[in-house]
Amino acid sequence: MTHPINYKFHSTNQFRNVVKSIKEQATFIGVDEEGNAQFDKTRAVPTLTYLGTTKLHGTNSSIILHEDGIISFHSKNNLLGYVKDEEFTLLSDNSEFAQSMSRRMDSVNSVVNQAITLVKNYYGSDLRPIKISGEWCGSGIQKGVGISYLPKRSFFIFGVKAGDTCQESKQGWLPVYTTESLTTNDTHFEGIYSIMDFPTKCVSIDFNNPEFSQNELVKATEEVENCCPVSKRLNLKDAEGNPMLLGEGYVWTPVDANYCWDSGSWFKTKGKKHSVSKVKSVAAICPEKLSSIQEFVEYAVTTNRLQQGLQEVGLDQKKVGQYIGWVNKDINKEEADVLESNNLTMKEVGKYLSNKAREFYLQELNNFA
Repeated sequence: MTHPINYKFHSTNQFRNVVKSIKEQATFIGVDEEGNAQFDKTRAVPTLTYLGTTKLHGTNSSIILHEDGIISFHSKNNLLGYVKDEEFTLLSDNSEFAQSMSRRMDSVNSVVNQAITLVKNYYGSDLRPIKISGEWCGSGIQKGVGISYLPKRSFFIFGVKAGDTCQESKQGWLPVYTTESLTTNDTHFEGIYSIMDFPTKCVSIDFNNPEFSQNELVKATEEVENCCPVSKRLNLKDAEGNPMLLGEGYVWTPVDANYCWDSGSWFKTKGKKHSVSKVKSVAAICPEKLSSIQEFVEYAVTTNRLQQGLQEVGLDQKKVGQYIGWVNKDINKEEADVLESNNLTMKEVGKYLSNKAREFYLQELNNFA
C-alpha cells in the first residue's frame, strides 16, 4: 500500500532575518537577464502588526488532510502514521503523538472538519492538503517548563496551511487568529487546543526602524518566560501543588494577509533560559538612547526642512538619494550642537533621519503622480 506524502515543517526565523526578508519583499522589482534579484530601495517599507502567541516547549507535530481524504500524523520531519477508511496504520512515532491522536479521532475529525470550513471561507474553495500544525506537549516530552506538568499530553494548534504555497496568489498559511475556530470544549477535554485559546500579544513593527520595537519584544518575552499564559490558564502544578509557570517565549506572525501566508515572515523570541546561544534572539536597546534618537528625529526632521529640501533638490524619482543626502547634511550643519548636547552622533541618528526623509519624498512623488 502506498503511504501518504510526508510534509516537513519549516524552521522559524530570528527577528533579524525577518527584517531583511520584509525589506526585500517590499523593494523587490524583478530579476535581471542573468537571474539576479533587483531591488528598488526608494520603495516604501511597511509597518506591520504582529500577533504574538505563546511558544510552547514540546515537539513539533501536524495533522494533515490529503486530497483523497486520508488523515496523516507527522513530526517535524517524518510521517508517523495515518488513518484510511477508519483504519489506523502506525509507521513510527514521536512521543506517541500518532498513537494518541488515533485514539482521539472524534476530536481529530471535528478539528479537520472545522479546518475544511475555515479554508473554504478564507480562500473560497476546498484547497488540499490541509495542514494543521502545532506543538505536542506534556510529561516526558520536554523538561523544565510549566507545560511539562500537563496531566494529559496535549496538542496545541498554532497554524493552518491550505494547499501548496503560491507566492503569486499569496496562498499558504492562514492568519494565526483564524485557528481559534477549530477547537471546542469537547476537543479541550480530549487535549486538543488552539494557541488562540490563550492570551496573546500584539506589537506594531516599523520595518524602516525595527529597533524601535525591540524593547517591546524583549519585555513581552521576559513576561511569558516568567509566567506562561498556557500554564497559568490550565493551572498546572507539580506533585506538591506548586504552580509551574516557566514559559519559553513567543512566536510572532503578521496579521496582514499579504504577509501571513509566508512562514518566512514569522519569527520567534526566546527567554534567557531557552536561548540556544549566549544572547537573546532579540537584544534590548538602551531605552534612554532610543528615546533620545526618536526625540531628535522629531525635533530635526520638520515639515519646513523637508519642504526646503524639495525646493533645493526638486521632485524627481531619480533624485531620492540626493534629497535624503541634502536633509542629512542640513541637519548635520544646523543641529550639530543639539546632537552633542544629547550625546548623539550622526552615525547613530543618520539612518532614522534618512528613513523619515525618504518616506516624505516618496509620498510627495505619489501625490505628484
